[in-house]
Amino acid sequence: RWRLWIVAAAAIVIIAAYSSFLHEQLPKVLKFAAGLRARGNEPRVMLGLFAMTTCAAVVAVIPSGSVLVSASLVAYVYGFWGLLLAWPAVTLGLSIIFRIARSLQGFSKYSASSPPVCLQGSTPQAIIKGSRRMLKERPKRTAALVTFGFHAPFSQFVLGWATDLSQVDDLPACFLDGFKVIIPIFKGMALRDLVDIMTPEAERGEGEAVVRPPTHWSAIVVKLLVVLALVSVVLVAARAVKRELAEAEELVDEGVAAKSP
Repeated sequence: RWRLWIVAAAAIVIIAAYSSFLHEQLPKVLKFAAGLRARGNEPRVMLGLFAMTTCAAVVAVIPSGSVLVSASLVAYVYGFWGLLLAWPAVTLGLSIIFRIARSLQGFSKYSASSPPVCLQGSTPQAIIKGSRRMLKERPKRTAALVTFGFHAPFSQFVLGWATDLSQVDDLPACFLDGFKVIIPIFKGMALRDLVDIMTPEAERGEGEAVVRPPTHWSAIVVKLLVVLALVSVVLVAARAVKRELAEAEELVDEGVAAKSP
């Protein structure tokens, strides 16, 4: 029971610290985002947001929410059209992760039979065992299923390090999974509407459209419903992929057991 109390106390401290940080820094962040929104047509702003989203996808190999933050900022600046910037940026980031993993594989002292600690968990082992046989038959489809069904950046690292999948066969998987960035795009659009509601009309920048709050509230509700629908579709698809990989892993284990004396 004392462990539960420790966890609860730690959660309260973290939430309090996070709330204090938001209270102090959120106005500065919103002011910075408003400045980017006013200068959204400048090429350096576009390139900067593209580079930031690409780096966020690379950093997300360790789950950190970096893509969520960067894509939401892109949507805050450009609205739904930010998808045209965030999608290729995430695709490029996933491809970079694959290339980094493949390069590290050549210099690593580890082998496929003795992987590093980060690839010895149940999830990476399920990806490796379940996908190897499928990669030989349908590499592009298998790479897309694995990337879509699991945490995409880490899946790309596993595919790059532990398989012989080519970069060309992996590129469609990166492109298709990049579409999932539409979820944080809609979140950023909802945040943009919420900020417009809370910002007095007199304080809005020049050229900003003045939309009535009721329209904004209805737009926020619609966007949140779209987010819930997209998350549901992703979860259903992810379960189907994991089920298929589990079946492939069972076939591999049965084949190994049949060969053993």
